[in-house]
Amino acid sequence: MSQIGVFMGVAVVEMYFPGYRSLKERRAPLKSLMDRLRKRGFSVAVVGPTNMVQRAWIAIGCISGSASRASSMMDGACRLVHDPRWETVGVDREVYQFEDMEVRR
Repeated sequence: MSQIGVFMGVAVVEMYFPGYRSLKERRAPLKSLMDRLRKRGFSVAVVGPTNMVQRAWIAIGCISGSASRASSMMDGACRLVHDPRWETVGVDREVYQFEDMEVRR
């Protein structure tokens, strides 16, 4: 059996939408961001409270065969979340390695 590297990059982004008065108003820019991330191969989900009009949290994920590639991919994703339509309050990100993965022949 051979060892393989499996690395998962994850980021949780907190965004603030100043001046937004409804969830409907916030929906379009949030969906646009999520679509852009998905088109680049990321998994994306809204996490955290969904009923706060001026706040949103999204989780972004990717899988790679190397830690450096996963980190580089997450760098690109984190650059995409900056937009003048909202403030990026915080970004927590990590790259995790799955241990003891083996290929069975």
